[in-house]
Amino acid sequence: WASPPYASPPPRAVQPARRGPFSARRPMAQAAAPPGAVAPEPRVAGPRWRHSVQLPLLGLLAALAGLAMCLPVVAVLVAAGWSVVARTVEASSLALFTGAAERGRRRSDLPLAVLASPLRAFPALLTTVLVMVVSGIVAGGAALGAAAMLTGATGRLMSAESEPVLAIALVVGVLVGWWGPAGTSLRRGSRRTMRALTLGRAGALVVTVALLLVGGYFALRSQASGVSPEWYPWSTSPVSGIVAPF
Repeated sequence: WASPPYASPPPRAVQPARRGPFSARRPMAQAAAPPGAVAPEPRVAGPRWRHSVQLPLLGLLAALAGLAMCLPVVAVLVAAGWSVVARTVEASSLALFTGAAERGRRRSDLPLAVLASPLRAFPALLTTVLVMVVSGIVAGGAALGAAAMLTGATGRLMSAESEPVLAIALVVGVLVGWWGPAGTSLRRGSRRTMRALTLGRAGALVVTVALLLVGGYFALRSQASGVSPEWYPWSTSPVSGIVAPF
C-alpha cells in the first residue's frame, strides 16, 4: 500500500527575454506585477449604439421658441405633450430594464411595456401639470423682466405679448422644467425619445436642421408687417388679464 516516492519535476529553465526596440520594457512591466495578480482581460472595442442628441434637443428648443412668437398657446401645448411622452418613455424603459434584470429577458417584455404605457402616461401627465405651474410662474416673471429690459434697450415699448418676450418666456419655462423639480425623468426620457426618432448621427443632423428651419420660419413670420401672435385655440390673449394687476 505504500505509494512510490514522488519525484518533483526539475525546474524549467527561464529563457532570457529578447531585447529589442519594442520589447525592452516588457520584462520590467511583468516584474512590477505582484505575485498572484490576475492579468486584466483585453477590452474589445464594440460599436457605439448611442449617439449624442444634444443638437436635436437644442433644435427642438429653437423650434418651440420660434413657434411661441406666432402661436404661443400651441407652443406651450407642444412642449407639454413632449414632456408627457418623454416621461412615459422613461417610466416604460425603467420598468423594462428592471424586469429584465430581475427575471431575465423575455419576448413578451416589450409588448407588455407598450400595453402598460397608458397606465404610466397618467402619472407623467400629472407630473407635467404640476411642473408647468412652477414653470409658468417663473416664465411670467421672466416675461415682465424681459419686457422691461427690451424696452430700455431698444427704445420700443415692449409688453408681455410682444414676440421676443414670448420666445424668452417659453425658453425660461422649458429650462425650469428641464432642470427644476422632477427634471431627471424629463431629461432621460427626452434623450431616449430623441435617439429613437433620429436613429443615428446622420438622422440627428437632419432632424436638427429641420427643427432650426421650422424655428427660423416662425421667427421671420412673426416679424412681418401686420402679423401679431395668435392665441389659438383661445380667441383673446390671456396674458393681458394676468399681468394687468402688475
